[in-house]
Amino acid sequence: MTIFTRMLVLLTLLASASVRANETLQGLLTDVTGNPVEGARVTLEPLGLSTRSNEAGEFSFANVEAGDYILDIEHGYGHINEN
Repeated sequence: MTIFTRMLVLLTLLASASVRANETLQGLLTDVTGNPVEGARVTLEPLGLSTRSNEAGEFSFANVEAGDYILDIEHGYGHINEN
């Protein structure tokens, strides 16, 4: 994954993620062409919760309290770690 692709995935993720108190954080990972990124490992830090994006590029974490978290995203050779 190129740096540009990783940046676009991050921007898409930030635009798609939503958090409500004790509910679900969810997001959508896409590449530069808008295609879903399947199989990316998404880790929610500092909770240490981890999941993989599905075939539609979607991921979610249930029962998350409102707060500040870091999403650590890995796919192939690409790696993003952002607040």
